[in-house]
Amino acid sequence: MANPELKTSKERAEFVRRMLGKHFKDVEAYDYNPVSIRVRIVDPSFKDQSLKAREESVQKILDQDLDDIQADITLLLLLAPGEEGNSLMNYEFNHPGRASS
Repeated sequence: MANPELKTSKERAEFVRRMLGKHFKDVEAYDYNPVSIRVRIVDPSFKDQSLKAREESVQKILDQDLDDIQADITLLLLLAPGEEGNSLMNYEFNHPGRASS
C-alpha cells in the first residue's frame, strides 16, 4: 500500500523505485508527466525468462506493495543485464520524447 503523503508524481516515482528496489537489483523510475511513471528494472533473475514470467514476478509485488500507484505506471521495462542495447523502449526510457499535454 502506498503512502498517502505521496502527493507529487516525483514522490510517487521515487516510492515505486524504492519498493521495487527491495526485490530487484537495478531499478530506475521517473515521472514522465504528472500522471505517468516510467520504470525500468534490469535484473539477473530475468535472464532466460519469458516476458510473461518477468511480468508475473513483478506484478505480484505491484499488487502487494504498489496497488494504488500501479495505474500511474505507463512504461514498465523488464530487462536482463545485456539486453538494454537491444530495446528501442530502453532508448526511449533514456531519451524521453516530449510528453503530450
